[in-house]
Amino acid sequence: MGIFVLGTGIQMYKQSCDVGERIGQDCFRFIITSGDSQLFLGTTNNHLENGVKGFKSAFFCTWYKWGRNANKIEEVIKNFEDAKNTAPFDPIALIYYNNAIALKRGNPYKLAVVVPVDPHAEVARNMLRGVASKQDEFNQQRKDKNLPLLELVIANDKNVAFSKAMRYIFLFPVPCFLFPQPESVPTQYGKCYNNHISQEIARKLVKKEVLGIIGHRSSGSSLAAVEIYNQHKIAMISPTSSSTDLDNEEYEVFFRTVASNKEYAEKFYLYGKEKCLSDQNNKMWVLYDSQDKYSSNLKKEIKLLEDPSKSSKKKLIFEEFNDSFSAKESLKDKIINNIKNEGVECVILLPGTTTTRSALLIISEYKELYEKNTNNINIFKKTKFLSGLALHNHEDLKKDGGSFYEELLVIVPTPFIKNESKNELATRWGGNISWRTYSSYQALENFVKGLEEIDRLKIEEKNTSKKKQKLVFDYLKDTSEKNEGKSCLMNTKDIEENTYNQDKCIPIGEISEIKKK
Repeated sequence: MGIFVLGTGIQMYKQSCDVGERIGQDCFRFIITSGDSQLFLGTTNNHLENGVKGFKSAFFCTWYKWGRNANKIEEVIKNFEDAKNTAPFDPIALIYYNNAIALKRGNPYKLAVVVPVDPHAEVARNMLRGVASKQDEFNQQRKDKNLPLLELVIANDKNVAFSKAMRYIFLFPVPCFLFPQPESVPTQYGKCYNNHISQEIARKLVKKEVLGIIGHRSSGSSLAAVEIYNQHKIAMISPTSSSTDLDNEEYEVFFRTVASNKEYAEKFYLYGKEKCLSDQNNKMWVLYDSQDKYSSNLKKEIKLLEDPSKSSKKKLIFEEFNDSFSAKESLKDKIINNIKNEGVECVILLPGTTTTRSALLIISEYKELYEKNTNNINIFKKTKFLSGLALHNHEDLKKDGGSFYEELLVIVPTPFIKNESKNELATRWGGNISWRTYSSYQALENFVKGLEEIDRLKIEEKNTSKKKQKLVFDYLKDTSEKNEGKSCLMNTKDIEENTYNQDKCIPIGEISEIKKK
């Protein structure tokens, strides 16, 4: 009976992962591709599918050499060209088209782009739109010159720090040493932690000898992967990771084009000081996820801005929430008690990648409570909600909260990018532009300047990729000070779909007014 049950369980375990492969307990499509894989499942583009099918036979690798089929290459390029003309707003078609042309010329510069394709498809598309535009610009400028073109290798990252594996089989505990352990991740009672997907991706990209990395998306994934890139001195520029833990001097290869959590914390604190903490009795409630690198780091940065001389008055209330914080009654009680008894004027929601749904539920429940008590101002008054980057997703906000979410204030990154580049991006992608598109465009723009240094110094192909990697890294290290973006607070009703108008930013005071510890 035991053998039968175990065998059935193993078979079900395998069958449940028919779209990918397993890494620990995670079923995951481990994709690293320049054009031989369909990244977004469920999209139909026959030209793209034909190009993907032909890519492997056009550019193939045997156990002893790289191979090229000239007739197939032209066919693949034509299919990808038709694909981008058929779907002009699909960044994959444009990237694959440019990759095929770059590989046809030979000896391309190779950079990697790491995006969360499966769990966060629209986020991945927004990031890919930015790099696709810059790659196309770069290659178009070089098409009539005898210079290497740019190939972008796309990697799918689930953006999950680690997965949890239960240690019990038939009610008997199994020792943790039987499970693979990642670097520097502690075990907890009853559970073991399996391999970190982002670290596995980083190791594979190092073997690809890419000259640099654009990514990863979340701060947790970037913190895991940067250790690998740091060992090999391969520069990474994240367009989306904001944790100040990444500013550690040990991580010298890390750069970013998005504002850091220090910048976001200052905006939250300044707004709260002006709008929510003016009365002596008013307080601001900060909900954070201690298990998420981004959320816990942002909470730490906000706490550092408290005035120690007034700390006894507890103007800022820090509370932890996670996925279990979704029981309806306890949630209602928590909100009512804090607003009614504690004088909470503002609630700052700082969910992580796995607690976004809980944060949305909090606002949804609050909306229901407010509508029921709107006439009883002694019991219930309208509280302002502010949110970090994890809730900067217009689809989820509208879907779960309706019109009430129009009064939610979100932090909006404002990357440094020229107005003409913004206009070109908006035109190319039909106005469907997010801050992630701008930030990713800028990340590749910074790398491109490093690649141009290789041209200028005439580093030949016979030189190892290590020399080129170092040259790109050294260039970024010398120019990184001016690249980090800024941010502003914006009302969600001013964010139409994935676009935003920077003129709608809410004006708040200067950070010089804050007395830091």
